[in-house]
Amino acid sequence: MMLNKLITIENNAWNEFSQISKQFKKLLIITSNDIYSLFKKEIDRCFLLNKHELFLLNEYSYQQATELVPQIIYKHYDCIVSIGGGSVNDTCKLVAKLSDVFLISIPTTISNDGVCSNISVLKTENFNSSGIPSKSPDIILIDTRVIKNSPQKYLKAGICDILSNYTALFDWNLAINKNMESKNDIAKIISSTSFWNLFNLPSNIEDDLKIKIIAESIILSGISMEIKGNTRPCSGSEHLFAHSITTYYPSINILHGYLVGLGSLVVSLFQKQNYNKLISFLKKNKIDVRPSTLGITKEIFIDAWLKAKSTRPNRYTILNEITLNIELLANIYDKIEKEA
Repeated sequence: MMLNKLITIENNAWNEFSQISKQFKKLLIITSNDIYSLFKKEIDRCFLLNKHELFLLNEYSYQQATELVPQIIYKHYDCIVSIGGGSVNDTCKLVAKLSDVFLISIPTTISNDGVCSNISVLKTENFNSSGIPSKSPDIILIDTRVIKNSPQKYLKAGICDILSNYTALFDWNLAINKNMESKNDIAKIISSTSFWNLFNLPSNIEDDLKIKIIAESIILSGISMEIKGNTRPCSGSEHLFAHSITTYYPSINILHGYLVGLGSLVVSLFQKQNYNKLISFLKKNKIDVRPSTLGITKEIFIDAWLKAKSTRPNRYTILNEITLNIELLANIYDKIEKEA
């Protein structure tokens, strides 16, 4: 489990790789063309100096992952190293599980809690993303300097993904009370801590410390899911809305975190939780999740919510206890457009 693994979050964390790599006989560095072009000098210095081999992904799919597995096994790699964002990491997590090798994850962005989860979201043959059981990384090195220099939209998406724990935990508790889901108090405490650590950040905190706390919250969120054995501690009706958008409107290309951030605002109203505090938090962090900003029209917003429950019919949430209609959803759309 994640509790037994090495997690480093600090400035210049990449420099630790040289010492860590000495315990392995043969490593394969896996990244993308874009990431390698962006960080070529540092990747060559930190990861390829000792002649480790390099593989550049040309797509992020179940097929790409499975095609890599025979190479890993045949060439006797005992460790793969993922360098990149969520798609690179998800590909490597699946490769590591299927080939049964050690996995080191070196994120260049922290846009969602998949950084350390044991689930991969990858395209399958029908080009729909699916949650595929994978391997959580054995070692995670998060370099705050790298994260700070990456586009801020990814960091903001990561903040939104943690925000969704607020409504997800409420939904999980509903399911427990209906005997539709089992309890796990440790997973619940860790998911809740992940949210409140981030939610209570002071405004005047320095950038490096803020990034460190965001990264810690994202990792805690992933740990809570691994302890529970599924995504329940961090995924409720707000995620069903996100799944509905990606399933029925795949042309809308929005980072997952922004979708669940918007979903959490809406769901907090359904749950009669503190919507205004969520709005204030998003504004304090200069995060805009208004539907129009994300390219979601009122018609799409309404339709996605009406279909949301069907994306995971066995997941009991607040959507099982309320009745949605076009007028209600249209009013909520207008409310968020005005206030968020």
